[in-house]
Amino acid sequence: VAGLGETNGMVVAFYELLWKKKNDRQEKQCKYPGFFVHIPDTIVYNFSQPQYWYFTSMNYRRVNKKKRQNLNSKNILEKFLRGRSRSGIVAGYLWNDDTPEGRARIREGGSPVCIRYLDAEGLKANLLRLGQFSGNGVLQQFIDPKTGVDGTLHNSMIQATWQPNHVTFERRQNKHSLTDSRYSYQKRAETFEGTFENSESYPLVSSILLDEITNICNGIAEHLWHVADCAVKRMVLNFRIDESNKVWFLFCSQISVIERDTLARPPAELLQPVGQKVRADPPVQKVASEREKQQQEAEAATVNQLIRNAGQPNAGYEELVTTLNTQTMLDRLPNMKVEAPFQAQHGRPSLRGTSCLPSGPQIPKGSHWGPADGCTTGP
Repeated sequence: VAGLGETNGMVVAFYELLWKKKNDRQEKQCKYPGFFVHIPDTIVYNFSQPQYWYFTSMNYRRVNKKKRQNLNSKNILEKFLRGRSRSGIVAGYLWNDDTPEGRARIREGGSPVCIRYLDAEGLKANLLRLGQFSGNGVLQQFIDPKTGVDGTLHNSMIQATWQPNHVTFERRQNKHSLTDSRYSYQKRAETFEGTFENSESYPLVSSILLDEITNICNGIAEHLWHVADCAVKRMVLNFRIDESNKVWFLFCSQISVIERDTLARPPAELLQPVGQKVRADPPVQKVASEREKQQQEAEAATVNQLIRNAGQPNAGYEELVTTLNTQTMLDRLPNMKVEAPFQAQHGRPSLRGTSCLPSGPQIPKGSHWGPADGCTTGP
């Protein structure tokens, strides 16, 4: 999929996909119709020049894009300097660090995304005196986080790692107050994008907040299914909660997608149920080939014959146990149509009655059964 594929780092094309609109037919098929996400004013820079300006349209309740004639320094300053943060930070410039130092940080578990925090003077210097930001990146308006219970303002970010069968969350909060002028803007604002020296990980305990972010992730995955013709295998999304408890989507720092026609199930069945943070069934891939089906049927017939023979005196019980103990059979047995063991004859107990075999055909992977103390394996 153009612009996505396997991306480890900030996905700039993500904003364009959020802006794209589904048609009426697609909207009716959605499990999350009227999907809506808040994003701060976000300006994409290509080759040091502003190219696109995305923002949240409250009138239409969707991500919108400004016209090209509005992409000038005067309009950017007017918007970004309106309603300044208590910390003095007005914006952040985000880019993927592809330097040797950046690659070393990634190998150590750090984020590939870098953020340079700017106050009003720093923003003016880049927009007016220099006239441009270097390289390719994203200029994003800074959103003040929610004030803590002790009244202090600490920058924090929530990272949601979404997959079709589960979603996990991590919240990092900076150790320093955003209003503490003893530290630089970088030291009092960095979270996931830093070296973790200035931030700490905290648990998310609000089930309402978890459900809301899960809904947003589900809506984004479903939205991409329709507008990008792809199914998301994994994505890492970054959010911030403001003073009014509004959830803001900031950026996507990792994504992995596949073409949607490689899946057999519609997108609604691949989404994480709200309020249920447990592992569900993985997506169903395309049906097996005829050759694979024939091989599975042959293996199932072999197991069924061994089960039938095991009920007869002196009839290959050790062969049955040996076959069931092979890793290949253990892996494939749950997908086979294996007949239920029937009652033994000649006074010999059935396989279901022994303590060394499971009660049904579903044999957990990695488990092995065989003659053991207390098992009756002969007449």
